[in-house]
Amino acid sequence: CTQFADPREWIREYVTNAHDAGARRVRVSGREDREHLTIIVEDDGHGMNREAVIGFLTVYRSSKRGDEPIGHHGIGKLSVAAIPGQSGFLMRTSTGSECWQVRAGSLLADEPIRVESVTAVPPHGTSFEITFAKRESLATELALLRDVLVRFTAFLSTEIVVDEIADGVLHAGVP
Repeated sequence: CTQFADPREWIREYVTNAHDAGARRVRVSGREDREHLTIIVEDDGHGMNREAVIGFLTVYRSSKRGDEPIGHHGIGKLSVAAIPGQSGFLMRTSTGSECWQVRAGSLLADEPIRVESVTAVPPHGTSFEITFAKRESLATELALLRDVLVRFTAFLSTEIVVDEIADGVLHAGVP
């Protein structure tokens, strides 16, 4: 959980993974209630088949480029576990011909991670919904995530948009 100096740096891992999956566009949005924030990361990359989903969930393993190891630690995909109060994890990924859903609570708890086939297959792409204890408003959290992305992903050719909330109004897709 101490992989990053700032726990919000998980967002760069997810956006970089989307870029590696051929995504042309990544959107970061969210929702909140009184106690929780959920950050949503959606991309239009090629998605993952069942084998790739299992690889995604396996620490120190990646199937992005065959059997070649990716990154230094192989845990960027699980970096959301570093978010204080992380309590929910949902991933839906579609290749266009098959779709899988992964659901878990806290990634640090000794709880099962459920992998299920989704029968209504959407177009290719992957979405994540990461839920954690609310420390900031959704507007502040999105702004802080955007700051991380500006610092670390400027070199990517993928279009990255982050929803912005100003004066209580949602402005979708602010680059």
